[in-house]
Amino acid sequence: MCASFGELDIQEIKEDVLSLCRDMNLPVREVYVSADFKEEVYQVEVELFKEYSSIEELLKEELEIESRLSERYGETLEINIVSLDEEE
Repeated sequence: MCASFGELDIQEIKEDVLSLCRDMNLPVREVYVSADFKEEVYQVEVELFKEYSSIEELLKEELEIESRLSERYGETLEINIVSLDEEE
């Protein structure tokens, strides 16, 4: 069962995303969560120490994260992956 927008704790979302990224063996640097009250979504930025060979590969991973979290959060999460070099 998914909660509706405004009922969720941002820190809890961050912890769930971090946990999922660890389960997916993704090299996470940081996760940022903000609430967009106009669109009624939580915008989640995931910084990864990972290079992608194509934009399609990156989008596929974003969709995978969203779909794995959709049972709990429904359509209230918008995932954006930021690919970083390890030196950054």
